[in-house]
Amino acid sequence: MTQPTVTLNNGVVMPALGLGVFQSPPAETTAAAETALAVGYRHIDTAAAHGNEREERRGPHQATRLAGTSHGAA
Repeated sequence: MTQPTVTLNNGVVMPALGLGVFQSPPAETTAAAETALAVGYRHIDTAAAHGNEREERRGPHQATRLAGTSHGAA
């Protein structure tokens, strides 16, 4: 399956579509991220301000984080 991508100003290519977890209840975030990855998503949009980054971090996406970026306290 070919996924649409976008190229950022710094040359990094990333998936154009992703799962946003803003306002996703923390108790549902891990399962949502795991399901999204299982069906082909490769971008999970999180932010420490969402208050559910800890739950998302427990899913398989944790291995794909960008090195050297801040992800809040775990």
